[in-house]
Amino acid sequence: MNVKDLSITTVLLAALYFMAFSFYKGYSSFYGFPVSFISIGIEEIVKFSVIALGLLCTLVALLHIDTEEKNIPWWVYLFFFILASLLSYWTMYLYGGSSYLYEKSIRDVATQAILLGFISPISVRAVSVFIRNEFRIKNKTHGVMLFISIAMLPSVLGWAWAYLSDEPLFYSKKYDAYIIESYNGKFVLGNCKKNSSEFMSVEGIEGKLIPVSIKETQQLKVCFLKASKLKKNRSE
Repeated sequence: MNVKDLSITTVLLAALYFMAFSFYKGYSSFYGFPVSFISIGIEEIVKFSVIALGLLCTLVALLHIDTEEKNIPWWVYLFFFILASLLSYWTMYLYGGSSYLYEKSIRDVATQAILLGFISPISVRAVSVFIRNEFRIKNKTHGVMLFISIAMLPSVLGWAWAYLSDEPLFYSKKYDAYIIESYNGKFVLGNCKKNSSEFMSVEGIEGKLIPVSIKETQQLKVCFLKASKLKKNRSE
């Protein structure tokens, strides 16, 4: 299977769109707003591309796996899995170790760190082999690894991005809700009380916006996160 049979630009844009959507889907899962509110445009793709490129360079530097080796011993993968998990957890702890958000979401942080630890070495290996193999999928195993890299890693990163972001939320008096995210000029607003959340999507924001404190922002994020988990449990 040779992606050079297709336009490289077409393949790249399709992959970036899919990965950007997966990233923002992971972001939405943190807060719990509907996936239908997500709208991917040039701005979202560029934003994701910058984040992904920076992370990929970091992972390659920290988790370099010699791609000249045809078969990597299982203990090497285990070592990088543990290393990547610890690095992921340390990063999230570093940005919120003594915060209210961290204290109330330790289990979630640990879960996401383990997922990043599992997927990151696979992604580094898969992307490295893909580039070294002149943008061709080497075999079925490599294809599965590449699919995991494209489908799963962005989603986990989206959740982590929502957690790590230290920007304060803004409150809209008109809508009695907080601005969560914006896509192509459309704003996602939400409110959360007693672990119960509700959301809306509007074309534009009118009226005065009030920035809330870091403490209140973290309390709201904990509420949204708990409400999102409760919704998932009810749907299962």
